[in-house]
Amino acid sequence: SSSGVYAAPGTQNPQPDPDVLVGEDAPLALDNLSAIPKHSAELLGARYRVLSGKAVASIRLGAFYGPVERRSPSRPHLSVPGRLLAALQAQRLGPQPPLTVSGGAITRDWIYADDAALAVSRLFAAPEWHYDLYNLGGGRAISLRELVGAFVARGLQAVWVNDSAQADIGMAQSNGRQTMSIRRIARDADWQPVSNPRTHVAEMCA
Repeated sequence: SSSGVYAAPGTQNPQPDPDVLVGEDAPLALDNLSAIPKHSAELLGARYRVLSGKAVASIRLGAFYGPVERRSPSRPHLSVPGRLLAALQAQRLGPQPPLTVSGGAITRDWIYADDAALAVSRLFAAPEWHYDLYNLGGGRAISLRELVGAFVARGLQAVWVNDSAQADIGMAQSNGRQTMSIRRIARDADWQPVSNPRTHVAEMCA
């Protein structure tokens, strides 16, 4: 599942505080065709747990990114970090206009692929699960400005514009997400995320 099942800032919570964490018991916003099937999968897992008596848990992933992201017929659009990386790679190949970006204050709960994989691996190996639902995020709000800055530090040429509709990469308030509480998975998987965009972007750009 994903953090998309929670209400986006600007809807039920128009002025989100990035320091206020969303727990697994928070209200859901099942008003779109991204959130509905994800929550449906959670319900199917919960029902199978009851019928089979087996351990079944659902994980709600934060905004996911990493070096192995690729376009595919079923997923034609890259994540924002994936698009920033593609722009940097294009600029390295030859003269390109600076990338235009907008919405620097918008935050999401970004989690790096390696962090997420380690958390899931440790959860599988844990001697006991105390919950049947886990948030899995980076542990803090990361703004688009911080994310772009990590790529700029690796050589990306980018300029900020005010109109997201005119930007190569523009984030609006509805694209933001609350930061998820990761207390449950940190406990049961004995795990903490690195959550450092500059470190992760350096790995992606290597």
